[in-house]
Amino acid sequence: MHNKRSVADMFSKGEKMKRNSKNLPDFTIVDVCITEDYKEGQIDIDWITVSAGFGHLSFCNKDGKIVCNNEGMSRDFVKQVLIKLVDKAIMAE
Repeated sequence: MHNKRSVADMFSKGEKMKRNSKNLPDFTIVDVCITEDYKEGQIDIDWITVSAGFGHLSFCNKDGKIVCNNEGMSRDFVKQVLIKLVDKAIMAE
């Protein structure tokens, strides 16, 4: 019987998910990129996972607060996307 928690909840709690399972897709970030067609004053990031699909994150400053449009993904998932982005970046010191 399938647990009633969402896959995003399981990922945010750090539970390991089985690869190639239809019920528990792999949320491992495969690739990220900064979107070319961004809105002024906004940071846009596209992401792809092993088997949980793909999506988009955007960050902007609204009324002095940083706002993240996360498409319903967990805070921990967003952190993993940002880690992948930093790991992929060339550091220009």
